[in-house]
Amino acid sequence: MIKYVRQVYLYYFFAFLPFLVYTLVYFYLNNYFTELVHVQTVYGSLQGLVQTSRDGRKFYQFNSIPYANHLRFQPPTPLESWEGVKDATQMTPNCLQYDLVFKSFRGQEDCLFLNIYTPQDPTKPTKKLLPVLVFIHGGIFMLGGSGELYSGRYFMDEDVIVVTVNYRLGILGFLNTGDDVVSGNMGLKDQLEALKFVKRTIRDFGGDPNLITLWGESAGSVSVHLHMLSQQSKGLFQRAISQSGSGFSPWAFQRNPREQAVRLGNQFGCPTNNSEQLVECLSSLDPWELIQPQEKLLDIFIDPLDMFGPSVENVTSPELKSTAFLTDYPYKLAAEGRTHPVPWISGVNSHEGCYRSAWLVGAPPLLKRLDTDWDNVASSAFLLFRNDSQTFRKVRTSYFGEQNKEITIADYEPLTNLIGDRFFSIPARDAALLHAKLSGAPTYLYYFKERVDDSIGHFLSTLSDDSWMPRWLQLVTDVARRRFYEFLDWEIQDFGK
Repeated sequence: MIKYVRQVYLYYFFAFLPFLVYTLVYFYLNNYFTELVHVQTVYGSLQGLVQTSRDGRKFYQFNSIPYANHLRFQPPTPLESWEGVKDATQMTPNCLQYDLVFKSFRGQEDCLFLNIYTPQDPTKPTKKLLPVLVFIHGGIFMLGGSGELYSGRYFMDEDVIVVTVNYRLGILGFLNTGDDVVSGNMGLKDQLEALKFVKRTIRDFGGDPNLITLWGESAGSVSVHLHMLSQQSKGLFQRAISQSGSGFSPWAFQRNPREQAVRLGNQFGCPTNNSEQLVECLSSLDPWELIQPQEKLLDIFIDPLDMFGPSVENVTSPELKSTAFLTDYPYKLAAEGRTHPVPWISGVNSHEGCYRSAWLVGAPPLLKRLDTDWDNVASSAFLLFRNDSQTFRKVRTSYFGEQNKEITIADYEPLTNLIGDRFFSIPARDAALLHAKLSGAPTYLYYFKERVDDSIGHFLSTLSDDSWMPRWLQLVTDVARRRFYEFLDWEIQDFGK
């Protein structure tokens, strides 16, 4: 068996060796012949890179630009100016997180950076200020980053400036003790500080500070909606785009932050009766140790208390009240008409639910548990925040047919639709309708169903803890297998028609 495994590893090593050599040579030559560019901002000088867009247009890239200072569990503070030239050529590190796909911890705690991509040469006088897109990444407020995945090389074929933003995630970004000690939403306040930074500096890159579109995907999409509902963000952007998420999404808001903070403290043996002592204890922990509980996100039947995210800031001091990002539940704020009347594009994709249903397809025991223990697990699987078995059964009948029908892998489509409707489609629809009705601003709701060869549904259903292969090799093998099946015109497991 050991000999067989060694042979397989050698096979894949030599199969991918040419690609590896090409990649190393490409990056070496790319770095060796890199052209640099300098820009003087209101904070100081930056050294960036001259790059080429998809269609061959020259653009200017500035990575890892610090936009604020951070202190653990506290709101960010404005950045001070710096002396000398700050290097903005290196890839931006992610904020500290647990990678659900490769099951590893990565990132760093000092992570409040953003990236700017501009087709305007910042060393020359600006003839026309360009519109600005500020992008907030997704990742259920627990993972993700603003780095190479969201590079601006495609947008740089157009006359627009793109800014991508890091913000604190998970426990470090959204712990809330339910009082004045840690009021929560540090990650959203990071985004707020980034918007202020862009407003102050984007003219130095050829951007129009009065023509900023705030844009996000998934948790970033939720963030955009929450900025539309927060008085703190007023005037910092003029348009908004939300892709796959709104403040009404059930996974996007923590309803019991105090209980969540107490449970976290108990996990680490910290005192929980006094918030100051609790936070002092959590602050003394190594950051890697502190985010260990985020590994529980792998559980498809997750306890909502394991999900750190935005919450109401239940503060009493006048100073904290004046700076609170969220003073009430998103739906209540929206229903009261307390939203910025900015034009808004919002929408969802077909089969949004595959990001969770694919885990079930790839793990038959979990699918079996969903079928046989529906009344007990439906609440956590679909974040139905009521202990009402009658409602759970109505949901099951509505999507799967007869009450006693077995749920199997053949039910992937209705299962995906159920999750997609609950987590994305209905919240997006409700938020858009309310915004259009009460703000009077132009509001557009889209439904995107273009399919791709390699979707997240394919990848997630492929991963298995029982496989002898490392997860990266499982992904590569699955892509190769599907290309082989397509070449032979064989039927393959698909995700959505």
